[in-house]
Amino acid sequence: MPKSITTKGRTSVTKPTLDSYDPARRGMPAKKSICGVVDHVSPQSVHYTILKTDETDEYDSIAKPKKKRRTKK
Repeated sequence: MPKSITTKGRTSVTKPTLDSYDPARRGMPAKKSICGVVDHVSPQSVHYTILKTDETDEYDSIAKPKKKRRTKK
């Protein structure tokens, strides 16, 4: 009988989606304001899910548009 191949200490990683998002948790943003979901793994192998939103706080500074470059004619 052939030996089975196993990997030690590895777990399967799934692609982050909004399906695992719990909007009922306190402090979570509205589902319609989420622009993207990023999965991050720290050097200590801790998995984090980062939600990218378009929400801002009242103490955040207003983003100024970048100046357009002059083009040579």
